[in-house]
Parts: sequence; C-alpha cells; structure tokens
Amino acid sequence: MKRPQIYQQLLIVSVLFTALSGGAATYLASQPQINPQQSELFQTFKGLFEKGVLGIGGLVLGKMAGYFPPQPPSDPDNNADQ
Repeated sequence: MKRPQIYQQLLIVSVLFTALSGGAATYLASQPQINPQQSELFQTFKGLFEKGVLGIGGLVLGKMAGYFPPQPPSDPDNNADQ
C-alpha cells in the first residue's frame, strides 16, 4: 500500500481537527446554560474552527496555484498595444 504524500496527510489532519473543533463549538453553543469555563472553551473552539477553515483554504488554494500557467511579466517599455 502506497503511503500518502505529506500534502494529503496535512490536509486530512487539518480537516479532522477543524471538524472536531467545529463540532465541539456547535455542541457548546447548543447548551441552554453554560458556565464561564465552558464559555471560554467555546471561544477557543470557535477560534480554532475559523483558523482551520482558513488553513484548509490556504492549503487548497496553494495546491491549485500549481495548476495555472505563469503569466509573463508585462513590459512597460513595450508600447505595441497603443
């Protein structure tokens, strides 16, 4: 069996931790009454979820950047289009 690449491992771990923190935040948010410690936990899980979503987006967009051909730099001295 072939071992997954480091990118796949990183993406899987990021998705799992993001889902776990999002689920915990959702569970705490659904409670009718929470104490101050649970409120702090909720804020922590919510922040981790938000950062996880941004991290996953960064991983995916970073991987997608390799699929687009680089554009040649524009030459300001070239006035052929005028």
